Amino acid sequence: MFWNNIKIALRNLRKHKVFAAINILGLALGMTIYVLAGLIAKYEDTHDAFFANSHRTYTLGINAAPGLNVGIDKLNVVQSALGPIVASELSDVDAVARTIRFEYLVSRGDEGFYEGIHFADPTLLEIFDFNYIAGDARALDVPTNLVLAESQAVKYFGTTDVLGEVLTFDNEHDFTVGAVIEDIPRNSHFVSSVVLDGDTGVFAPMQALVALRDEPLEGNWDNISMGNMTYVMLPETLDAEWLQAQLDSIYGRLVPEEMHDVVASFYVDPLTHANAAIWDAFGLPVITIIQLLGFLVLVIACVNYTNLATAQSLGRSREVGMRKTMGAGQLQLLTQFLVESLVIASIAMVIAIAAIEVLIPLINNATNKAMTIDYVRTLPWLVATTGLVGLLAGLYPAWLITRAAPIDALRDIARKGRKGAMMRSIMIGVQFGISAFMLALVAIVYVQNERVKES
Repeated sequence: MFWNNIKIALRNLRKHKVFAAINILGLALGMTIYVLAGLIAKYEDTHDAFFANSHRTYTLGINAAPGLNVGIDKLNVVQSALGPIVASELSDVDAVARTIRFEYLVSRGDEGFYEGIHFADPTLLEIFDFNYIAGDARALDVPTNLVLAESQAVKYFGTTDVLGEVLTFDNEHDFTVGAVIEDIPRNSHFVSSVVLDGDTGVFAPMQALVALRDEPLEGNWDNISMGNMTYVMLPETLDAEWLQAQLDSIYGRLVPEEMHDVVASFYVDPLTHANAAIWDAFGLPVITIIQLLGFLVLVIACVNYTNLATAQSLGRSREVGMRKTMGAGQLQLLTQFLVESLVIASIAMVIAIAAIEVLIPLINNATNKAMTIDYVRTLPWLVATTGLVGLLAGLYPAWLITRAAPIDALRDIARKGRKGAMMRSIMIGVQFGISAFMLALVAIVYVQNERVKES
């Protein structure tokens, strides 16, 4: 019976080609945007998850004081004084590391490049398990060493075999290459930060920064700069709540009173959320908004399909009347129409997947991302989406056309009545309402995005 219903559905699609094309393309567009939004949200929400210690690594940030009036709620950056305090007072933590970024002229011979150098505590290489082409995780223990990413090594020297080679900062400070790591994947906050321009390709010891700038970092509560990070790696037995309680204690005891007008408190954030922290600073939950917009587009596509399917199915009243006269029950007819809806949804999903396969490389190239679609993990989600869309979008028109008595169906009373028209009017109103809400939401995101660019 099931396969017979599929044959009937395909025959009806061939018979009503225009309706079928409109329904399929409308659903395919909605599914494409919905699935793509889900993939983007998943990609953004799992940054840095490939690091072995990501599940127990956290970044520290500040909550802005209420009277600061700078247009932000919080920043995922803390003063350089906090890291050493956490390391010395909290013996239970596994590692604490800071990164501070400054731009220097990096030269080799007559060639020079202005680069953003990430000065880091040596423990950074304990927290992040970079893949080493040469050297090892002890490279930053030496104050005059550098760690280069693969692409930076090729940029400076034309090869990755560069251990012991020398680079000069600002034409007077020599540093030796102590390790070369593979390029950090693009789904990492090291590479994809919207705050910093360019990739993270050069790490230098924090001790070198103290020597270069001739200013201490320990005890400094005045240096807050976007892009500077403080990481804390906890043992498996401790969690973010424990760390938050310790930070609250440190804030109350050690933060100078004058800083309370700037920093209301410290907060703890999972490493995997570091990439989206800039949006949180402006109170903009970007990942949630992306998912919501994708879902609303799918809802509009479903409502549009329901509306068109209702109009078309009412034109098949005589077919329903004849089948009921021949002995078909309402459940049997309802199943037939729902199977037809599932067939349409399945075809639309296939088209959507094909469109996504084309769009993902374009998005990756335009935004420097590395999104992929893992069919093993996403297949259950895709199948569930197809089934729900097919059933929910097709349920009302199937119920409407199959509930009529045989004589009413043969007279085509359903199409001539007002109930179908009234429901279609309601659905059109819902579409316009959702569309207006989406436009307002997109406008808010655009305005906030401009604020991020200007900050």
